[in-house]
Amino acid sequence: MSYTLRKIYKDNLQININLGNQYSVVDRETNSEKFSETFKIVFDYEHVADLDTSSNYETKNCYAFIINEGGKEIYSLFKKDFNYIMTESGKTFSHLTYK
Repeated sequence: MSYTLRKIYKDNLQININLGNQYSVVDRETNSEKFSETFKIVFDYEHVADLDTSSNYETKNCYAFIINEGGKEIYSLFKKDFNYIMTESGKTFSHLTYK
C-alpha cells in the first residue's frame, strides 16, 4: 500500500506528497527527544520551549514531522494547517491535524 501526505495550508493551498509504502510520525508531545533531534535537522537550530525568549513561529507551531519511506524526506506539520495521510485509493488513513 502506498501512502500520501495531504497538506491543506491555512490559505487553502493544497499539496499531496507521496510517502511510499511506509512512513513515520515524530510527535512533539509523545516523543519530545526524537522531535527535538528532528527539529534541529529540519530547521538547523535547537527547539526551545514556547515561553523561551528565543522561541519563534517554528518552535511554537511545529507539532510533528512526517518522515517518508527510507527516511530521506522530512515534512513539518504546523498547527494552523490540515494534515492527512491518504491511501492510494484516496481514502483518509490518518487525520494528523493538530487538536
